[in-house]
Amino acid sequence: MDYNVTYRKKDKSLQCIISYKDGDEWKQKSKQGYKTQKEYKPWIDETVNNLSDTIGYIDPDMSGTMVNELYKAFIKHIELYKEPNTVIAAKTAYKYFDKIKDNEVTAVDILQIQECVDDMVKKKLAPSTINTYISKMRTMFDYAVKPLKIIKDNPFNEIKQLSEDKTKEEIKALTQAELTDLLGKIKYRKYHIISLIAGTCGLRIGEILGLTWADIDEKKLEINVNKQWKIIKAEPVTIYGYGPVKSKNSNRQVPVPASTLAELLKYKGEHPINISGRIFPYKNTCSTGSSLMYMYQSLNYDISIHDLRHTYVSRLVANGVDFKTIAEIIGDTVETVINTYSHFTPDMMDSIKKAVNNIF
Repeated sequence: MDYNVTYRKKDKSLQCIISYKDGDEWKQKSKQGYKTQKEYKPWIDETVNNLSDTIGYIDPDMSGTMVNELYKAFIKHIELYKEPNTVIAAKTAYKYFDKIKDNEVTAVDILQIQECVDDMVKKKLAPSTINTYISKMRTMFDYAVKPLKIIKDNPFNEIKQLSEDKTKEEIKALTQAELTDLLGKIKYRKYHIISLIAGTCGLRIGEILGLTWADIDEKKLEINVNKQWKIIKAEPVTIYGYGPVKSKNSNRQVPVPASTLAELLKYKGEHPINISGRIFPYKNTCSTGSSLMYMYQSLNYDISIHDLRHTYVSRLVANGVDFKTIAEIIGDTVETVINTYSHFTPDMMDSIKKAVNNIF
């Protein structure tokens, strides 16, 4: 970096001036208050070091980029490499940061971002939701840092995550008696079988709706989970179709209880096989999940379809199945299983009581 240091007397002290070249333009940094040139040396070293990190990093051609322009470029980029749900999440997050949309990227400051966060708090959005939106915006501004080189530092890195009340987010899991009661109350046949698979096999809703009859191995009593029904295109119209499972761990063989398989085969005999081969040919995972939740609530169970997956895992834990095996069966990592399911349910406590009585 080209620079030089000069001094001049000002207001009964010495003023230090660092002149430096930024592109084709000469700029200055100054400080005064000391009486000798020696006293300025630490400030000079620090300032020159900071300027050296910045000068040459920022792309002059990108300096006037507006936040809205950054957003459009970022969305266009992630649409090529990310899942549609990730794109939708980024678009949703951006809607809550209207106070910075008309700014230049270089002019966005922490105060403006914090005001947006405060507005979300006032609207009573859940802390976990707000933290997710902050994270999505941080990723977008990381894109402005690199590779675009619009800014050197990401202002979202200075925004603190909101503390989350973990007690409110504790997973819901039914006891075996509650699961049996719920399933017995579901009269609509398709919803009964979907709920049965979730509660006794632990599949996610997208995995269930992606099942074909070819995935059911009657001899081995297994379900082959190798795909899911999901959003495959978000714009201009949302389109659902087959997509890969959540992660490579999610490709798996899941044991099916004989009673569940019997119900599934009975259902097969009662309904014509769909031309697509899908067992449950619903078009939309979100609306199906919502309809199931409303039905559960009408039966006095405040749960979602995913809570039946939680119920399944909690039952496995209560009956002594190790975390590694559970992770393989449900298609998650061991760490996720431990962090999510290391808690007590009434069924687990009953199992512990029985074990204690047997041991002692």
